[in-house]
Amino acid sequence: MTIGFHGQRPTNNWLDAIKILPAGTPFLAVDDVHMCRDAKLANPGLLTVFRKKIDVQHFATNFEDAKQLARDYFNTFIDGTWQQQELWRYVDVVKEWNEYVASSQNEAERQLIITWLKAVTAVWNQEYRGTAKTGGRDIPLACLSVAIGNDIDPRYAKIIADSGNIISYHNYTHFFGGQRDPQDWQHHSGRWVGMDAQFKAQGITAKWIATEGGIYEGVYDGWKSAKTVGGSIQRYINECIKYQLDRVGEWNQANNGRFLGSVLFTFGNTGSWSQYELSGDEMKQIAQVVRDYQPQQPPDPPTDPGGETMAWQNEIWDVSIERQAISLNKTAALQSAIFADGFVPVQSEFWHTPSDGVQRACMAAEHLVTGERRVYYAVVPVWSSVKWFANPN
Repeated sequence: MTIGFHGQRPTNNWLDAIKILPAGTPFLAVDDVHMCRDAKLANPGLLTVFRKKIDVQHFATNFEDAKQLARDYFNTFIDGTWQQQELWRYVDVVKEWNEYVASSQNEAERQLIITWLKAVTAVWNQEYRGTAKTGGRDIPLACLSVAIGNDIDPRYAKIIADSGNIISYHNYTHFFGGQRDPQDWQHHSGRWVGMDAQFKAQGITAKWIATEGGIYEGVYDGWKSAKTVGGSIQRYINECIKYQLDRVGEWNQANNGRFLGSVLFTFGNTGSWSQYELSGDEMKQIAQVVRDYQPQQPPDPPTDPGGETMAWQNEIWDVSIERQAISLNKTAALQSAIFADGFVPVQSEFWHTPSDGVQRACMAAEHLVTGERRVYYAVVPVWSSVKWFANPN
């Protein structure tokens, strides 16, 4: 795991920082593929990513129409200049559309995305990847580029993994009140870890890359905002960059290095992103840290004596029986519905007759990945009809 930069246009001394980065570090260029060329010439070991920004991302319901949309997108940059200057030499990953996934999308919207993913991966793999258009190079797609805080439908992950492409997630580190959010890893920058576990449970093994990252509080509040680290480059390094190198590095050790790296948004700002902007000198400081940093090793856990049953095990067993709050029974109506939805019960079943006079059996449950909480219920004794609701307040 390593961390590079997201660039929108050249800025002073940017290549001095690029030269410092270790091999395998991602660098993403927006719109100007010549930045990938210049970065690759300065540091041949980089993993270069190219994104062509387009103003309209509209889906097609028909597969063939979606394939034509994919061709239209790729042809915005795979053109005569791309071929004549052999720019394919300098691009290792191509990024498709950007930030079109939301957890709130309904099934009809998700079907449009499924059609798009099938089309864009098919067109890329069959008509561009490994062909003369890409100099015969095996260049994968980075797909989805999901905005921070949203979840990825496992069906999307399967299409991407099965086609040999890469899932892109924007792994911004969340700050609140000038401090890193204690829940950041679970709900923000490490949210993809829970999704990956969900995918693995379904037989899907994906590669990941973060095509945007850094510090954020709100959409426009980056590392220079008073709501985060107030422009302190040292805090940026210590509380975001080293933190990500440690956490993702540890995950990679246990998962065959499937997270390819991330890029810090942004330099050469061309929009409303001044609170995220990095100067060339700031990039050099970061690049030196990324090159030299040794991830912190967790302390060795205390040794468990193991062996034959000890008195302490008997004691803990007895206490666990006393404090057990729930017994699992997958055949029970409520628990069966809970497990089928990918949730787990967090309390014992209780019966309650509220103000409407109807007695219901109830049980609360939470989702291990998203933390969503629901209450499942059935009218007593109609166990064949289990329903649920989220927080009604």
